[in-house]
Amino acid sequence: MLVGLALRTPGNNLPTGSVSGADTDYRIIRVDGDDLYRFDAGEDAVRYLSGSETRTTLLIRATGEEFPGSPDAGPHFRLAPDLETAFSGRQVRVNVRARSPGVDGADALEVAYMAGPEGRTRWQRFELTEQFSNFAFNFNVPVAEFNQGFDFIGIRPVIGSGGASIEIESLTLVNLSLWRQAAR
Repeated sequence: MLVGLALRTPGNNLPTGSVSGADTDYRIIRVDGDDLYRFDAGEDAVRYLSGSETRTTLLIRATGEEFPGSPDAGPHFRLAPDLETAFSGRQVRVNVRARSPGVDGADALEVAYMAGPEGRTRWQRFELTEQFSNFAFNFNVPVAEFNQGFDFIGIRPVIGSGGASIEIESLTLVNLSLWRQAAR
């Protein structure tokens, strides 16, 4: 009986923890649907996931007046070591599909890629509307020289007069270096 209980798959298991590319070719990593549960709101925000039969979205609402500067201290997705290895020394496109949710919606969002102690992007700012749009930038990920487990994608609302909430439909990471190699 104990073995049966241990092997039993509990219902409604939702993913948590780092974003991984396990069992893929590492060219495109998409975080959407239930994988949005992997998002860590940090200390100064709360997250709400709204799901329907057609889609799940992530709503981030700031609870303070400003966020810390480091992407891992505020709202973020942590990248698993397999992604850090696949992205190390390569150019990656970060694409966030998001919108302002209207009431209490932020006018803009910021996105940053932190590659551990080796380097990171500045916060990339994008103006929002009430329609879902894609917001993207490219980053040349430095070669990882230290232990892995330090890469993050920070996504946060810009707190201002418009409000402090953003709604995210997906995060897509495209390994442009691998994509170009496969196209040859």
